[in-house]
Amino acid sequence: MIIKSFKVNDYLTLKLEKGKTNIYINNEKFILCKSLILEVPIDDTVLLGELESIDEFSDNFKNSVGSHQSRSQKIPSEVEFWGHCSNMQMWVEHNYNTNLLHSNIAFPLLKRLTEAGDLIAQKVFKDEIIKRIQSEYIPTVIYLITSNFLDFFSQEEFEVLIEDIKNHEYLLEKKTLDLIYSFKDKYLGVHDLVFLIEHPKINFFELMIEFGKELFEKDGEYIGECRLWITDLLHKLVEREPRYLASKINELILEDIIKVREYEIPSDRWGFKEVKIDYSLMDEFSILLYNRLRHSLMKYNV
Repeated sequence: MIIKSFKVNDYLTLKLEKGKTNIYINNEKFILCKSLILEVPIDDTVLLGELESIDEFSDNFKNSVGSHQSRSQKIPSEVEFWGHCSNMQMWVEHNYNTNLLHSNIAFPLLKRLTEAGDLIAQKVFKDEIIKRIQSEYIPTVIYLITSNFLDFFSQEEFEVLIEDIKNHEYLLEKKTLDLIYSFKDKYLGVHDLVFLIEHPKINFFELMIEFGKELFEKDGEYIGECRLWITDLLHKLVEREPRYLASKINELILEDIIKVREYEIPSDRWGFKEVKIDYSLMDEFSILLYNRLRHSLMKYNV
């Protein structure tokens, strides 16, 4: 039974049903509304501080007081419903500014509103993706990439976006790799992989070289989840972008990030020598990359 219903605009309606807030777009149920932080008012003042988005606000809140889920469960369902309505109305009044809702709610909603024919949503959809990627808040960037929002850009738009973010400085952090690995079950296309590699604050290859040891050690002596995941990602690049993959690996070798050491041994009595690779200086991920490079050179002549 519907206890309350709130029409936000011609496309978007919230309904309180059986104690839960549900979202409807064009009268079709969309998603179960995520728990929002109702203990702290969410309004324009949030964006006036050091934090630019609800993503950052939410993460900082959870880090400071622990998970808010248990606290939000104590809030009466009707109070929570009107909190959702207020936040959603504010979001619409600000032309779907994705800083004002958590990204895992804002972007799926904005995508669906775009498909439903909402002209404002259609106008701002790509701009909001670009804005949040350029904001450099890495959890949001990784969410957008692993949720395949880059698929909405043409090749030319994708290349412009890549060139823009490559100009930024970066500092590699292990928590970034942990965050990417948490999405290992999601499908990643070639554009998604290239972006993870090229983004200066993600820099996936260098991230794996520096912090990937722990992931490989979890696999033990067997081909575990991490190796299968990495092998699948590299296979996509070998098949679709062999020249790109080869150039990136060569860059890492030239910068001595992948420490390739060659040595020669006599191979026959006529004095011909065979070049061997000393793998002892390389981590497991570097070995995978280097062997993929050799495979690309042989198979694709790149």
